[in-house]
Amino acid sequence: MSGVVHVNGKPLEQGRITFVPMEGNSGPVAGSDINNGRFQTSREQGPGIGQYRVKVIGIRKTGRMVPGVEGSGSENDSNAMTAEIKQFLPPEYNEKTTLTVEITEASSQDLKFELSVPES
Repeated sequence: MSGVVHVNGKPLEQGRITFVPMEGNSGPVAGSDINNGRFQTSREQGPGIGQYRVKVIGIRKTGRMVPGVEGSGSENDSNAMTAEIKQFLPPEYNEKTTLTVEITEASSQDLKFELSVPES
């Protein structure tokens, strides 16, 4: 299964998509990373036929630098700085998702999700 995720008409640069079976669907929970708007799962790992709630997490850099994670392997772990990233999509696309999809044999390729988010 494959598809695209757009936010305000542009590909979601980085994130994760998860398909959660709805009532009456015994299929597994399945997911995939999203890179440059595209996601793909193998048939063995992907969701089966049926209805699913769709959760999308979108992450992006905030422009801030924050202390790095200790144990990252650098000589000065406590002084290491890394780019801060945050999840920016509203709850209606993830923890309180309103997105659903019905997976059929014909629809398992080229799924398309168009998300709208207020500009910040």
